[in-house]
Amino acid sequence: MAMLDQLTLASATPKRDTTPIGRFRRRLINGLDLQIEMAKAEAAGADFRRNRQRWIKTETGGKERREVPVRLRRWWWKDDAGTTYLALRHGAKILEIAPGKRAVEIGAMEELPGKLSILREAVRAGELDTCAGAKVAVIKKSKGDVAPAKPAASNIKG
Repeated sequence: MAMLDQLTLASATPKRDTTPIGRFRRRLINGLDLQIEMAKAEAAGADFRRNRQRWIKTETGGKERREVPVRLRRWWWKDDAGTTYLALRHGAKILEIAPGKRAVEIGAMEELPGKLSILREAVRAGELDTCAGAKVAVIKKSKGDVAPAKPAASNIKG
């Protein structure tokens, strides 16, 4: 214990927000981080790829673990005039940032990583919590609120 006496011990545990809003924020921030990486690679003219480990069946019938590319969806697009727009996604759903507004006008492609960083900080600050909408507002019933089971029908005729 002589070594441990040199340290200051504490009873602290890491805190992680496990509320539905906290999970929404984490998922959106992770998506924005990936989009920032993709935008920086595109601005540099590089090809951005992400790989995952998968078990693949071989010709002999066995399984082998290989790296395979993952399909990534860009959240931005350009219109005919060359203006870049960005839509925030939560899974396959496009989020409504403000009432009636589902996209952010970026302008030139070079501005995209900076605007994505601004959006990431807005999510961290909780400014986009209203985008979560009904997905987060789900209220689970407690075990005491379960409806009583219906009695089974009897096959015995009386």
